[in-house]
Amino acid sequence: MSNRYSDITSNKSKIVIAENACYDLSYDSLKNRVYLTIRGFWKSQEAVPHYISDLQKALKLALPGFTILTDMQQMVTHPQAMNMVHVEAHQLVLEMQVASIAHIIPSDKIAKLQVSSIASQTGIPVHNFNSQQEAEIWLDQQSDLLS
Repeated sequence: MSNRYSDITSNKSKIVIAENACYDLSYDSLKNRVYLTIRGFWKSQEAVPHYISDLQKALKLALPGFTILTDMQQMVTHPQAMNMVHVEAHQLVLEMQVASIAHIIPSDKIAKLQVSSIASQTGIPVHNFNSQQEAEIWLDQQSDLLS
């Protein structure tokens, strides 16, 4: 399988775009789903210099009607200066006309409020879950409704 980006690796239906200390980003072609795991404390944009470009790569692989599962269980509250990075990511996702988004909410209560505030600010339609299993089941059901 050839791909458009030399830094992307593939394993059957899962295409890994990025794996680092701050986030993992992949695309599952069978489910037409982008997977994002956000970890830890992002001190500044320098901590995640390729985040937006990595997200753009994932979104270019997705087909219309795609879904997103974002796991933020290990996320720690980010400085307010980082909110604009998250807002930009939400805007990209909205522009690509995502069908459904599931968030696995952070265990950190302040991070949970931050995530909710950013989603409200951008108007991105998300459903919150406590586990990956719950989120996967819900997204699979949403995909079935669309097909």
